[in-house]
Amino acid sequence: MEAMDSRSAAINGQEVEAELVYWSKSPTAQRLVSALLNKLDYNEMFNREERISDNFLTTFQWIYSEPQNGSRQWSSFTSWLQGPENIYWITGKPGSGKSTLMKMLSTDPQTNTLLQA
Repeated sequence: MEAMDSRSAAINGQEVEAELVYWSKSPTAQRLVSALLNKLDYNEMFNREERISDNFLTTFQWIYSEPQNGSRQWSSFTSWLQGPENIYWITGKPGSGKSTLMKMLSTDPQTNTLLQA
């Protein structure tokens, strides 16, 4: 087996993460992120969200409750928020309220509380 020099040595995930965290705090990284976000910005960016109607106070509160056994129509959203999975899939017919649900989730304080738990 060939010996590996320091340039080709494997780096474990924790070392990579530590380097990325350190680099992300640098002024250069912050300027790059700012420039990238400015390039992605456009005037009508929030028009779609503004056109989505506000939901009634309790319309989508079911998403924070656990699905009932036997009639499991959805995966636990609260478990997903606190777990390691990256994607929570939401599907529905046109006009069924997917965008309204997303708007509610992005503004409801309960979502942020669960994310921080």
